[in-house]
This record gives sequence, structure tokens and C-alpha cells, in this order.
Amino acid sequence: MINKKNWRQAQIQRLHTHQEEIDQAAAPLITQLITSPFWAQAQTIATTVSGFGEVPTERLINLARTSGKTVVIPRTMPQRQMVFLPDPGPEHRIISEFGIPEPAFDPAAVIDKANIDLIIVPGIAFSQDHGWRLGFGGGYYDRYLSDYSGTTCALVPDAMLFASPEWTVEAFDIPIDHLITTKGLMSFE
Repeated sequence: MINKKNWRQAQIQRLHTHQEEIDQAAAPLITQLITSPFWAQAQTIATTVSGFGEVPTERLINLARTSGKTVVIPRTMPQRQMVFLPDPGPEHRIISEFGIPEPAFDPAAVIDKANIDLIIVPGIAFSQDHGWRLGFGGGYYDRYLSDYSGTTCALVPDAMLFASPEWTVEAFDIPIDHLITTKGLMSFE
């Protein structure tokens, strides 16, 4: 098995060559999400503002808002920690040191994870055997999800879906509850 760092670098390059396919898969993946029972039950939804190589999330954010849901997005913090804050909208987001749009930090506005019903977790690879996820390498989501009791899901185009992990799964890796794929919904709860 290739070490995780090298596998991640190769997968990121691969995703960049599949961006058109990823963009085309976005609408059907989002449709599956918004018709799922866990979406219907969720009042507060956490998602990222996507970057290149990821499923575009701006439409998803807008659909959540028009459905009356509260949308929260991540803010990276020191020591590889992360918090979620209400999404201020595109015109008020700031760009993080990683080039990711995020809200300005306001300690009074941090959303307690117990109040987040659904987290749409980003990643670059997911396994259809157990819902294992490979992220971008910072460990932010694995740390955050380690004591999260709500529901997690991921939007997974074909270029991110693997039968089983081709990367090393480590003790701190957190599997995802639901993978929304072009092949349908895969649940691991």
C-alpha cells in the first residue's frame, strides 16, 4: 500500500484532471442529498465552501437557505482545530491561509457541535466498503468528528469512490455515515 502522503498527492492531481466530471456529478449528488431523510430532519447543516477538485457547494448552500435551514461553514483555528460559524454569504467570507473562503472569527457566534444536525464532510477519496475518508491532510475534520454525535455524509463523484481504501486507514480516521454517490446512497451507521 502506498503511504498516505504520496497517495493523497496523486489523488489530488487526478481530481484536477476530472474537474469537469466532478462538476457534472454535482447536480445529481445534491438532488440525492436534498431528498434524503437526514437532510429533511436537519435544521442546521455544516458544509465547506468548495475549492477546485471538489463538488461545488454554493448551490447546496443556497438550497439549504431557501429550505429554511441554518448553514454553518468551517473556520480553521490554531493547533489544527476547527469551529463552525454561520455562513455570512460570499461577499463577507474571508480567504484563509489555505485559500479557502471562511467566516471571520467571532467567539460569540461559534456553533456548538451538539447543535449541528448534519455535516457534509469534504474529502478527496472515500471507500464504499466502510465509508472511510481521505481528506486533504490537516486532520481538521477527523479531530472535529471524533466526538460529534450528529450525522455525517459526503458527496462522492466517481473519481473519489474506491471499493476499499487504497490509502492507509489510521486509528484516528473517522468513517462517514452516508456516502452519496452516482451509484446511490451508501449508509454505514
